Amino acid sequence: MALRLSALLADPLPVLSQGARDRMVPGALAPLLGQPALRRSLSANLRRRPEGAVLSRIADRLVAGDLPDAARRVFDIALLPLARLDPLLARLAAVIHAPRFRAAVLKSDRAALQALFGPELSRLATEEGLSLLAPLGELDDGAPFPPAAAPGLTSDHPARRRALEVLCARLAQGSGEAAALLWWRMTGSGAPDWPHLTARQDACLATLLARGGVS
Repeated sequence: MALRLSALLADPLPVLSQGARDRMVPGALAPLLGQPALRRSLSANLRRRPEGAVLSRIADRLVAGDLPDAARRVFDIALLPLARLDPLLARLAAVIHAPRFRAAVLKSDRAALQALFGPELSRLATEEGLSLLAPLGELDDGAPFPPAAAPGLTSDHPARRRALEVLCARLAQGSGEAAALLWWRMTGSGAPDWPHLTARQDACLATLLARGGVS
């Protein structure tokens, strides 16, 4: 874990989502990221920015040897490859917003939800999201969904952002730095206040994560 975090501190760019990278790296510099000198300079700049302060806090804890087992487990989630994080967040978003499927009276509203989440996630929402995992539906913050320019759950969609907030809330129980790190990786911004998770919601979230091979 120390080696993985050290690599992150030395060069955070590879673990950033595309949206976070676009936010933090000027577009004109993006084609030049393969140059080592520029990459080192950009990495140092990211660590100095206010929203990247979490990296400095992690570095301090590494130097102090202050990384207990509980924190190591949540850092494993915070450092998951994007190829595993993205589908995990999409599944969580579908379950959190499952009550909207039940509330959709108009055929056009149901069609819009199905286009947003796709067949598999819509099935998860209407089956387990309204039964076994129903407590997670209480975490829907009610943010309106914007008209879709294209089908699918984009990285900046309110449903996906809420899923990220909920996942970070669970990580924060083991380490505030791990939660802030995941948020920074995915958004390129400083962490907000996390939602409160009840014991039932936390248990449902643990079930959903375990199904995705995460614990």
